[in-house]
Amino acid sequence: MFALLLTAALAASPTESPTPSPSATATPTAAAPETATAITLSPQKSELNQPEANKSLIEISAKLNAQLPETEKIIIPSPGSRQFFSQLAVFTKSTNSAQTAKNFLKLSDLFLQGCNAYSASGLTSPIMTGAIESFDITNAQVRRKGSLKDAQNLARISLTTAQCKGPIIVNSIGMKWLEQSLETLKTMNLRRLKKDDKMRLKALQEQVLGLDSKEILEETMRFEVLISSAEIMKTMSEVPPAHAESPEDVFNNALLLNEEGKPHQISIEKSAELTMKLLQAVHSSKTYQFPEYIAEIDRQIKEGRDGIVKDLDLKNEGFTSYEKFQDEAFMESFAKRLIAEPDLLKRVKRNLSKSPDVATHLFQNHLAIYKVSPKFFEAFNERLLETQKKAKNLIK
Repeated sequence: MFALLLTAALAASPTESPTPSPSATATPTAAAPETATAITLSPQKSELNQPEANKSLIEISAKLNAQLPETEKIIIPSPGSRQFFSQLAVFTKSTNSAQTAKNFLKLSDLFLQGCNAYSASGLTSPIMTGAIESFDITNAQVRRKGSLKDAQNLARISLTTAQCKGPIIVNSIGMKWLEQSLETLKTMNLRRLKKDDKMRLKALQEQVLGLDSKEILEETMRFEVLISSAEIMKTMSEVPPAHAESPEDVFNNALLLNEEGKPHQISIEKSAELTMKLLQAVHSSKTYQFPEYIAEIDRQIKEGRDGIVKDLDLKNEGFTSYEKFQDEAFMESFAKRLIAEPDLLKRVKRNLSKSPDVATHLFQNHLAIYKVSPKFFEAFNERLLETQKKAKNLIK
């Protein structure tokens, strides 16, 4: 089943990322699909067949590792070796608060493993709703109970989540949790501490003060770039459901399927080439705003959109630039014409099938769904700095 909103990607501004969706954390969502302004061509990306996406991730990683220096190679751990993320991503609350808190705090047993989304065995879109609810319940329970040990464990869970190697929304959630966990620790009696407790709090304080937005976000941006490419490859390999009575499905098929009814598929070599450019842009960025990444993904998106317009070769039908995809009335009318005029539909498919670069252009256009908003980087860094302010006064 298709996992992208093709028209949403085409309709978005070439230099703006998709509009973030509201989240349970009230934190900007990094790469949420924007609401389609014309025809919604396919389901949300969260409906992707995740094990297949993981297969594409492994394939792309293998191609990239052949070119990456040793220090930058992509390491995908076995599912059993890194359980923190896998358990966190699908965590569900229990029927009562005490049990929820007990279960959630058990995650602290895994914090030394670190949080690594590569280990999730194909789970590329964590739900996190259960984890968010469970954290709030646990935080309230810890405050009520007044247990320093539990408060420390909650802070460890939060710190590990904040530093997760992808996806980027998990970092955002974790940083919010860390700020709240430190506030909870401050409600404890920290004046008369045992030596071991004081040492543990001091270590936590130093870890928080040592956090760096650029370092955290660079690790997670590597994951975002790779998993985006994997999901797009998987999406482009699928045949969408055909419903001739639906204009949006007809237009969907016209753009994404060739004359033989098969998807336009990008080669693993070409997808790796485009992905490498994005990875290099992430690596070359000197600040947490990642301006080189923003410039490169904007360039690729524009190149893809301009290429699709050229591939369509329908200037006499009104497709003079990609801005036409933002015109809802125009798109509705054109999609209906594809049903009423079989020759026009054949012409669209024939023109696209003649282009040797159509799959590349579709891949580049799809990147608009996954672009991380520059606003997210600023929001993450701002919260990190606020959290560090709280950490400074945690213990003397």
